Amino acid sequence: MPRARRGLRLRPLYVRRCAAVRRLDAKRLGRARVRAGLDHSLHCIGDGSQQRLDDRPRAVPGGGVPLDGLSRLRDLPSGSGGRRLLRTLLRRELGKTFQVGFIFAAVLLLGWLFSSGTLRSKLKVFINKNFFSYRYDYREEWLRFTNLLSTRDQTTSAPQRCIQALANLVESPAGALWLRGESDVFTQSARWNLLQIQAEERADRSLPRFLRKTGWVVDLDEYRRQPSRYPDLQLPDWLKTMTSAWLIVPIVTQDELIGFIVLTAPRAAIDVNWEVLDLLKTAARQIGSFLGQIQSSEALLEVKKFDAFNKMSAFVVHDLKNLVAQLSLLLKNSERHRQNPRFQDDMLSTVEHVTERMNRLLLQLSTGSRGAENLRPVNLARLARRVVEAKADQRGTSHRGLR
Repeated sequence: MPRARRGLRLRPLYVRRCAAVRRLDAKRLGRARVRAGLDHSLHCIGDGSQQRLDDRPRAVPGGGVPLDGLSRLRDLPSGSGGRRLLRTLLRRELGKTFQVGFIFAAVLLLGWLFSSGTLRSKLKVFINKNFFSYRYDYREEWLRFTNLLSTRDQTTSAPQRCIQALANLVESPAGALWLRGESDVFTQSARWNLLQIQAEERADRSLPRFLRKTGWVVDLDEYRRQPSRYPDLQLPDWLKTMTSAWLIVPIVTQDELIGFIVLTAPRAAIDVNWEVLDLLKTAARQIGSFLGQIQSSEALLEVKKFDAFNKMSAFVVHDLKNLVAQLSLLLKNSERHRQNPRFQDDMLSTVEHVTERMNRLLLQLSTGSRGAENLRPVNLARLARRVVEAKADQRGTSHRGLR
């Protein structure tokens, strides 16, 4: 191919390449202008200057007309590159704004926390519960607690063991238990290393109502220092006179207050914190279930006793009616047959039978059982013959009387 013709073919390719390079340079220049103009505008906003943005031009690297502030945002390229740059820069500035707002809100929250005693206490309890070790070995404490409750000791009753088991958790040397009776009155039903207190507390008074409503363990030392922490609580007079009283633990079963335990001050000072309170509440619920089961068993035993008494009284009444009927018939016939020797023999046997039945009834009433029945076979033919002969004698006697 001739050289001139070959040059004519290569020249359009060269022109096309130069045009592509110029278009690429124009795109790069436009992006540089947008970047430089937005940086200048956002710099002006960040400085908080009161001067108009249009009065502070900034040269764009690479030459060309500068982009003077946000007023030139309309000159952004309509392509995807300009929109992507705008979104990036706006996200950056919005992130800074949200960061400043978050820091400000966190500072306000911390100030509020440190200014509120209640919130500080709750935060302290939360940290102690989740980030520190426990004071008690709960496995050992629970095994000792359940073993003491289940011990069959003849010298101590079940309520006394309940007081002792609860007192051992906080090293208390003594305590007393008040249980609710049938008339909704709490009376002292058991005591351990403590004197008898003849005090009653009605269920509608302040202390039982407060324990039933809140379920709190009342720290009497804290109540004497800050009574406002226990709203609507007024201690009875008998409890105010107990100088050694330390804690009042409610005994609850099935959301019902069945009693409360008063513990005396421990041998060594103990900080009554959330862990001690939770342990006492849990142990008190176990004691409530234990005492509730005992009360249910006693009530069932009473029902069974009444049932047995009703059955026994029914048998006794039936036997008494039979005995009265026999004696009445004997007295009625004695007016007519008192001179009959056979009637006299029957009368003696009837009285002997009644005496035997009465002695059996007395034994049944004293022991609560019917005893062994003295059963023996009966010759029915002989019995029928005796009845016929007795009737014949009665008829003969009546005929002689008529003559």
